[in-house]
Amino acid sequence: MQRPSRNVLAHTQNFLRSGALVDRLLDASSIHAGDLVLDLGAGLGAITRRLASRGCEVFAIEKDADLWERLQQTMVDVPNVRVLHADLVELRLPQRAYKVFSNIPFDVTADVVSRLTRGTCPPEDAYLVVQREAADRFIGQPRTTLPAVLLFPWFEASLFYRFRRTDFAPAPRVEVVMLRLRKRGPPLVAPTEAQLYRDFAVALFTSHAACITDALQTVLGHQRALRLARALQIGPETSTDLPPRRWLELFQAAAHVAGEELRWRVTHAEGRLREQQRKLRKLHRTRVRRLDRAIEHAPPQSRIPSSERSRTLPGLCVATA
Repeated sequence: MQRPSRNVLAHTQNFLRSGALVDRLLDASSIHAGDLVLDLGAGLGAITRRLASRGCEVFAIEKDADLWERLQQTMVDVPNVRVLHADLVELRLPQRAYKVFSNIPFDVTADVVSRLTRGTCPPEDAYLVVQREAADRFIGQPRTTLPAVLLFPWFEASLFYRFRRTDFAPAPRVEVVMLRLRKRGPPLVAPTEAQLYRDFAVALFTSHAACITDALQTVLGHQRALRLARALQIGPETSTDLPPRRWLELFQAAAHVAGEELRWRVTHAEGRLREQQRKLRKLHRTRVRRLDRAIEHAPPQSRIPSSERSRTLPGLCVATA
């Protein structure tokens, strides 16, 4: 796999300056001595060192070869730290209880959250440094989002801390927060109903209907949908108006009314959405490659400096993750 360029790393990685700040965050967290903790995108080891000093068993994971080598050298004499060279998105997660405390690269936030929360052994608790906009999507504020609805039965998402831009080097151009994902125990949806819930939520949330009641008619029929909407006091709300907890109530009521019929009406809805997203990412990667070739073959006076290119194309850079 090709190593990311320094320009890309600088665009996606912002390192915490203060060990004291990390300590304050850890003091307020659920992490204690003896916990197995993953530091994803460990970088220069600011978080790894503070976790190790507290007696945690730490897996420090870093994809960039240069940073990994430096971190390995600085941690060689620390017995409770293992430094791993791995891609965060493809990482094999522990099969025993663990927690996560990480400053992850912003451009892989969605993939990392999906990897952690959809695995066979998800973390007991996860604290992730992310862009504010990404945290809002998973929390579902100020408007409900599909990621928030899909996450809700299994994890409680909350805003744990608001950073100042000066807390990082280099200072990010975006607002940065720490997102907390606390695993529910037990989950609010039974394992046998998990995929049905996800397909139901995707089918309704991605419907072209004007409101939830209209979308509900596509899976329950006209009369049953109206009766269910009245029973739950759902009016003209759209998908983004209904809080995640109400989405769970809607699913439970629909499953009770429709029974096994609901399953075949919404089956594969999530899979189809994922396939559409995969094709979209592939299209974005193709556009980036074509643009890079066009820049390389452009007359010298018309070329964009590489240092400016990542700032000019932030949307495309994020979409290729």
